[in-house]
Amino acid sequence: MRVSFKSFIAGFACCALLSATAAYAAVGSTRIEVFFKDIKYMIDGEQRQPAPDKQGFVYKGTTYVPIRFVGESLGKEVLWDPDQETIWVSDDPGELTLDDLGITDAITGADIQLGMTREDVEKQLGEPVDEFVGRYNYDGLEIFYRDNKAVGFIINASNNETGRYKTARGIGLGTPYRDVLSQYGSPRGQESTYGDFYDSSVTYTFKDEGGILEKVTSRLEPWDTSKVYYLSMNVFNNGKRTIGFLLIGDKQFAMNMS
Repeated sequence: MRVSFKSFIAGFACCALLSATAAYAAVGSTRIEVFFKDIKYMIDGEQRQPAPDKQGFVYKGTTYVPIRFVGESLGKEVLWDPDQETIWVSDDPGELTLDDLGITDAITGADIQLGMTREDVEKQLGEPVDEFVGRYNYDGLEIFYRDNKAVGFIINASNNETGRYKTARGIGLGTPYRDVLSQYGSPRGQESTYGDFYDSSVTYTFKDEGGILEKVTSRLEPWDTSKVYYLSMNVFNNGKRTIGFLLIGDKQFAMNMS
């Protein structure tokens, strides 16, 4: 086995490394001495190798491996959130499109999509049960229109007694948070909320690239706001961590509601 020895500067706070044992390092940089070896990686019975510039190394008897290589080898999605300096590892949801941000009515089977006219929505759902300041309530699904087109959806446990409405990927009130990660992958970030009902909120930001939704992981990334969409949820503080609030919409709608 070929072994090489190198000394280099490592920024521990931002290194995406996976260790067999837990370790703590202060934020900042320090000089460390490591050994690089020709390591074989057997993952689920198959040999995998990282890119030449992303090899693992040995430091003080512990082998460190890039977490992206391990995660993606296991079929996981690995995202870096630069705003919160957080690495997310979740199930890979596969390709996402704008249809995946639509709402399905379990009673009628209707599919409601962003961009639909109010007339087309009401052909599917009927007249709203009430309307207040541009918010149209269709028996638990609140729809907001701009220029007569649907630009935002809200499903809220506080005024909803049914599980009638879910996203196109089956996420609705009462859905476990782990199922959200399975269907939509890693969010842009998770923030703690303090109160009697919710323990956290999660937000996904997507940019429409030719019909495919690409995740935006930084709040600072520039984009054409006409093609940016949000999926945001609050997670109940009930031990089961189920969804109690769901918002879907374009950026203008989401920012006005925040």
